[in-house]
Amino acid sequence: MSSDTSSKQPPLKARIDVRPTQMKELLEHAGLRPDGRYNSYHPEIRLRISNDQVETIAYNSAKGAITYGVYESEYFDSLSVVNGETINAIVNPYKMQEGLKLLLNQRQGTGKKSPPVFHIEFYDVAPSGYAQSYTAEAGLKQIRECPVAKRAKNSFPTGVTNLFNSNGRLCISDSPAPTVIQTKTDALMRITKAGMKVNHGDSFEIKVENGDFRIDIHDKKGNSVRGVLSSNVQGPDFKNAYGEAFAQVAKSLEDGNVELQSGPGQRLAVIQEGDHYRAHHVIAPVKKP
Repeated sequence: MSSDTSSKQPPLKARIDVRPTQMKELLEHAGLRPDGRYNSYHPEIRLRISNDQVETIAYNSAKGAITYGVYESEYFDSLSVVNGETINAIVNPYKMQEGLKLLLNQRQGTGKKSPPVFHIEFYDVAPSGYAQSYTAEAGLKQIRECPVAKRAKNSFPTGVTNLFNSNGRLCISDSPAPTVIQTKTDALMRITKAGMKVNHGDSFEIKVENGDFRIDIHDKKGNSVRGVLSSNVQGPDFKNAYGEAFAQVAKSLEDGNVELQSGPGQRLAVIQEGDHYRAHHVIAPVKKP
């Protein structure tokens, strides 16, 4: 991190003005680590910035989890790119969030109140279309390099944007997921936390049985947690197991409503909408232990 602003800045390409709570929310959705105590579950996020929206894509290849979010321009205080172009930037969500917290703490240490907005600017886009650095300012200024852009091709499954049809339904081989479950996040979190104590999140059996939404967690010693969650289910019964990525996604959800989509042997989509944003999480099934 640097606070030297005297050197010549590279060409400005995009600017985001955003309130601290909004940026924290975006990073927690995309990074899947809401408690802030450890590095993010997704180590990097690709931001795709236009005048209309910011799109986030993150991927944990070891865990088979993809996160894809769309944040409309109204989510931010202001959003602009030079010449109306679209640019990409790769950021580490944990480091970015910790950096923004440091800016707030430094400002408060001078006796000033927290600023109403952060000013985040992206600079010097390479031929690949990726920004090379960004600054974050809240009275004081940080300058950070973006992770190497050439990794993006292998690290970010940009095709995830095509996994959902115009109605927001997860599609597998062009066929919409047959079952949609609408439920509340508080019930989902309670059983997820209980399950983490049983098998450390190794396997969560998600199923619809006779129209009821159920979660079954058990270990090899016979310990188990089972629950029937209040929900609105549309579609046929199914039963799949998912790994620890399911728990990480559940922890990242805001209080309120959430939608799950899946079918027999299929990936699970967990979708949540808020004011001017829609966050999608896609989790690959695992074999039951």
